[in-house]
Amino acid sequence: MLHNDVPERLALVSKRKVANFRFDLAQREASASLSSFFASSSEAKDLEKGKRISFSWAPDVAGSADYWPGFLITATEDTVRNCLAMCDDSSLAVVRIQSGPWFVHEHFGGYDGLKNAWSLAMKEMAENGLKMDCDDGTPFELYLNSEKMGVVPDSELVTEIWLPVGNP
Repeated sequence: MLHNDVPERLALVSKRKVANFRFDLAQREASASLSSFFASSSEAKDLEKGKRISFSWAPDVAGSADYWPGFLITATEDTVRNCLAMCDDSSLAVVRIQSGPWFVHEHFGGYDGLKNAWSLAMKEMAENGLKMDCDDGTPFELYLNSEKMGVVPDSELVTEIWLPVGNP
């Protein structure tokens, strides 16, 4: 589904290099870094965490990929950068999600089905005469109920795949 005029948002992420698709290990390491950050100071505790998010890039020829899991946050970029300046973890970064049109594909089910969901999202974009424009943003996954993992069956997990839309 096409969403026009999506407002700019910020995400706090933990930058990881993943080898052999070990996203599970990177997610655990990132969770530890982010938990430490949010517990590090009163300023960081005041940042409002939103839904889990992740950015990832295609593997290189050596089989490793960049994977940046984190959270949407509600704060000014200056506030977040000031909090990061007090933290000594250089793997943390702020990502600005650009405003503008985004194509959103909903995936219902376990995370093992996300590879197929990405293919379906790209197919749906093409069928609607849209093309992705990574100059205007980086595609990402938004996990709408990931906090319920282990509580609800995988079949009830909901993930949105967000793709920046360019001019056709």
